[in-house]
Amino acid sequence: MRYGLVAGLVVISSLGAAGDLGAAPKVTRVVSKNFLLVGDASERDIRQVALRLEQFREVVSRVLPNASMASPQTTVVLVFDTDRSFRPYKPLYQGKPKDVTGYFQGGPDANYIALSLERGEASYPIIFHEYTHLMVRNVANAAPVWFGEGLAEYYSTFALSADRKKALIGKPIDRHVALLRGHFIPLKELLSVDRASPLYNDEQHRGLFYAESWAWVHFLLMGRQDRTRELVALLTAITAGTKVDDAFLTVFGTDPASFQSNLLNYVQQPSYQYVQYTLKEAVRDEKQTAAFPVSEAEWQAHLGDLLAHMGRLGDAEMRLESARALDPKLALTYASLGVVRMRQARREEAVELWRQATALESAGFGSDLARQWLDRVRPTRVAPQADRRGAGSDMPARPAQTGEGRPEMTIHHPPAPPLVIQWLRDVRPGEARAEGDLAQIDCRPEAVVFTVRAADREIRVEAKGFSDVDFVSFRDDKAGSIPCGPRKPGDRVYVTWRPLAPGEKPTVAGSVGRAVAVEFLPIKQQ
Repeated sequence: MRYGLVAGLVVISSLGAAGDLGAAPKVTRVVSKNFLLVGDASERDIRQVALRLEQFREVVSRVLPNASMASPQTTVVLVFDTDRSFRPYKPLYQGKPKDVTGYFQGGPDANYIALSLERGEASYPIIFHEYTHLMVRNVANAAPVWFGEGLAEYYSTFALSADRKKALIGKPIDRHVALLRGHFIPLKELLSVDRASPLYNDEQHRGLFYAESWAWVHFLLMGRQDRTRELVALLTAITAGTKVDDAFLTVFGTDPASFQSNLLNYVQQPSYQYVQYTLKEAVRDEKQTAAFPVSEAEWQAHLGDLLAHMGRLGDAEMRLESARALDPKLALTYASLGVVRMRQARREEAVELWRQATALESAGFGSDLARQWLDRVRPTRVAPQADRRGAGSDMPARPAQTGEGRPEMTIHHPPAPPLVIQWLRDVRPGEARAEGDLAQIDCRPEAVVFTVRAADREIRVEAKGFSDVDFVSFRDDKAGSIPCGPRKPGDRVYVTWRPLAPGEKPTVAGSVGRAVAVEFLPIKQQ
């Protein structure tokens, strides 16, 4: 965990319920160096959002050169011209849209920033706020809510001088200061807020929570005493599972209630420090952007994809089916709808949709985002082993030895949030496949034996070693090592093998063939 880096820092009539349906808006896609932006705002406004985001990203990468700015996922920014068009795509709390002007939604394939430009120039702090959430996610996905929102508010004050050689970060936010001078949340309660808390979600309380989170982070970063180390230590302890009181006592030597007066006094002070960075070179006026008109089908597909990332599968399905009705040749629709089907535990439909998306992509009906989707759902090999003839420097390391002197099979995920969705491996000519529970892995001197209990039989397949088997993980909880021995409960898998040829004898009694692949399947939804 690298908290030190951070601390320094929305056609058809059936869809009427999801939003007002009038004349289709003019939608534009803008592609900049690091972002994909799509929206019903004007092209000029969307380009301006792209410019500001690129400038903000460049400045932060300069002043915090060790910060993790790159993301393995595409960053998609959906830009709504008005709050009315944005409302159907806001996060829900107790079934109602939250009163927000923007939000960040991460995912294993793409990160979304969605926002409204109705407030004009005042919308830009929201843009910087939401991008800060992406930066925090890159280095500390499990950060406490107060820290994520407090730091995002801190960076939302980013401003660039006219000559683009000076950057201001951390200026006081007047509305927060005014609110906090009359209202306050007990510090212990602030530090205990999670994403389900009314303080974070309820319209009547959220403003105060954001304000005090900002003040607490500002106090730790910009107070007269440098408390950055204490901030890092507090974050580390809380995310490790330490209770708030215990973590606070260890870091500050007292309890939150006793320490609270320091924060109250800080809020009451007449002036606040902030940082001005003088840059060696002017920030580039980003001109590497290209704009394209977007069809109604593609717009619906993007909106459906956003809803899918939010877990609103029913709403996502309606938007994506609308997109498919409008244009049956749009690869993004099939790619995203396949993800919805997989999350609905409808694997066969998901696979067919992904096959159609791949075919459309190959035929030239794709898009950059669809390509990213398909790259993400193709198989991630698990623990590929070095060639037996000797590993080169670019080969993966060999597995660790177990007590029996045989290698363990270790599941590796890419350096990104764990993937829940993968592309099912094709059954090739001469192979057989069955679904069942992986009950045991026997590591014998002569072979590794996999025992799978299917609905109608028990299947035993063998391999000379783990390196001869293609392991694919469909699970987001499969990390670390899977040792030899019995598995209780058994993991749901697809096992693929090559049946023994006539007259061929198995190495191990009862084996029906040579193991080719073991695919760990998602847990079925109840």
